[in-house]
Amino acid sequence: MIENKLEKIGFNPKEIEIYLIVYRYKHILPATIAYLSKINRTTVYSLLKVLIEKNLISEEIRDGKKEIICLPTENLNNLIYKEKIELDKKEKIVSEIISDLQKLDNSVIQIPEVKTITHDNIEAYLYSNFEKWNKSSIQFDSTWW
Repeated sequence: MIENKLEKIGFNPKEIEIYLIVYRYKHILPATIAYLSKINRTTVYSLLKVLIEKNLISEEIRDGKKEIICLPTENLNNLIYKEKIELDKKEKIVSEIISDLQKLDNSVIQIPEVKTITHDNIEAYLYSNFEKWNKSSIQFDSTWW
């Protein structure tokens, strides 16, 4: 049940297993974690780093041995807090992008119309557009070149 909930907030199955072992024992050696979880010790060390970055566990050196300590469960709230901060940063950046885009020149660029007229249809095309071209030439320049 707890495993499913931890998975929903972004833990992978091995992280869940290691976190629950550390939570049960409170103080434990990485070698013992590897033995109990049956996960390769190098994998355990890399997953412990991930959990340390998430501020859920910490490591302490006692008698020359690295010991893993479970931090208070309230630190799970830090996961949400970090995501909120990241989301706020993204929201701010998006609003800046929107304002920058609105400042850009919004002039309409007219793209010339290109049509392919076949040899068979050229006479009909010329007659159908004669009035439009005539009005345009009178409006700007009445010289036909």
